[in-house]
Amino acid sequence: MNLSFYSRRNYAKTIAGTLGLSYREQPDCRVPHASANSIVVPPYSYEFSKEEETTWWFSFIHECYHHTHPEDFVFLKSKQIKRDIPIVGYNNCVCDYKIERNNYGDMPGRDRLMEEGRVLILRSLCKGAKKSVAEQVKEALASGELPADKEPTPEQVAKAQDEKEKKEALIFFDNEVRKQWQVGTHEFSRDDLSSDVVKQHFDKLMSAKGLQEQYHEVQTPEDQWEVARRITNILEESEDAADKKEQQMQGRGNPEDGVMEAVRKIMYKDIDWEDRHEAREQHHANSEIDYSDYDERPEYAVRDPKIVTFNKGISESFKYGNGSYGSSIRNTDTGNSLSNAISKYLITMKKGRWEHGKTVGKVSKRNVWKAKHLAGTQAARKIHRKHVIKNDVDAAVSIVIDQSGSMSGSKYIHASHSAVMLNNVFNRLQVPFEIIAFTDYNNQPVNVLHKHFGQRIQSDTLIDQMVQASSKMSGNSDGESIMWAAERLLQRTEKKRIMLVLSDGQPAGSGGPGIDAFTQDVIKNLEKHIQVHGIGIESSNVKRYYKSNCVINSPEELEPALLNVLKTKVLE
Repeated sequence: MNLSFYSRRNYAKTIAGTLGLSYREQPDCRVPHASANSIVVPPYSYEFSKEEETTWWFSFIHECYHHTHPEDFVFLKSKQIKRDIPIVGYNNCVCDYKIERNNYGDMPGRDRLMEEGRVLILRSLCKGAKKSVAEQVKEALASGELPADKEPTPEQVAKAQDEKEKKEALIFFDNEVRKQWQVGTHEFSRDDLSSDVVKQHFDKLMSAKGLQEQYHEVQTPEDQWEVARRITNILEESEDAADKKEQQMQGRGNPEDGVMEAVRKIMYKDIDWEDRHEAREQHHANSEIDYSDYDERPEYAVRDPKIVTFNKGISESFKYGNGSYGSSIRNTDTGNSLSNAISKYLITMKKGRWEHGKTVGKVSKRNVWKAKHLAGTQAARKIHRKHVIKNDVDAAVSIVIDQSGSMSGSKYIHASHSAVMLNNVFNRLQVPFEIIAFTDYNNQPVNVLHKHFGQRIQSDTLIDQMVQASSKMSGNSDGESIMWAAERLLQRTEKKRIMLVLSDGQPAGSGGPGIDAFTQDVIKNLEKHIQVHGIGIESSNVKRYYKSNCVINSPEELEPALLNVLKTKVLE
């Protein structure tokens, strides 16, 4: 990620805010964990190595994904899980696969981080699997890492070794199924497994009829538990092994639990994935955890946006801007191609006409005689004709643009390009419109009024303003910002009042938890009074908020999508 340290940390806060979570760094936190109100993470450090940073991001995003599936935790609690036994680990592996697959494709940047993190997991697994549990226990006893009172018996060592081998086989099986959709893990194969015993377990899973398909298609907690049960039966080579393991979970434990927990920490200390797995399971599956807060969301603190305008040219609020945005927007076709396409459409719909007697335009054959016979008069000059779009589009439009940190890069370029093209179209149609961008800066929503209803703005001026406004791209309080724009739009007297929101659909402001639900409520209420259309910029998240929506993933899709929106929302 080519961002500064502070931008990267702010991006994490943005992701947390998207889920209605406050972001909190805690020095003694080992791995991220979340409740309904906040996500607690280890401190994000500028001294991170590349691997440490990737591991941090993978763990953080993965926990955020888990937070969107609270039903998984409630289900585990219903099973009265009191300790870590193999079937629980198998279930967690299936659950991890499910949530990562379901979230894949929404955000390319996050997908890349998750792929890189998964590669580190597999590399750590290969590294950690080289030593047997017996060797690891011996080293830990010699160094004092494992206390003498936790020394396992030979039977416990053998049990731990068996567990480790089966879990390694399952993780590589998981990776084989991932190759259907996740690119980065393709470098690992059966040859990387640590022993012949692990390979035998792996082969059992790979040859089980329909298991890969069943594993890939899991959707509910009940589905994943059934897959975990089947995996248990396959690896134990017993049709009732899962039943026996499930019965063990209902017991109160036995004296060997503390020993086995200590051994597992030694087994998995070099495997980051296992560390995260253990901590997350302790947080979510332990009977002491209160799950009731998943059903309650705090009320959102609504604030009025600060308004920034460009009435006197360059705004003092923006002293710096990303100049590369300007060249990128200008190098893209920001001319009249969309406007011309609309003109042709209106001609087809008979909403345009030719006006004769003009001094400029195309020569009118029926008036060309005036040039000769009325030479020297004013009439001799009026021999041209001009095509005029019939102005019966009784509409007012508000163009609202997300200017948050997550919109940086190509997303902001696409959104700015859209604004320029729509500016050309609505000027030509003589449709009153506004262009508003919004962000959240210094703990306050900020709305940037690039153009108001009674103003006309040239493309170059609009691009310059968009570039300068890019100097502040932080959070995004969608709810307050959209409300402010809607209040202005509702004052218009036109028959149709339309709001076009260009965004990646991830509200994340400084108003604290509840922003997601608040934004959804605002949009739902607005849709009763005005036409609201969400245009997703390289993200399908707008589908969660706007009934009417479309998604733009590349420059080639931009003009056709906008043309369709204009035809269906404005011109019909």
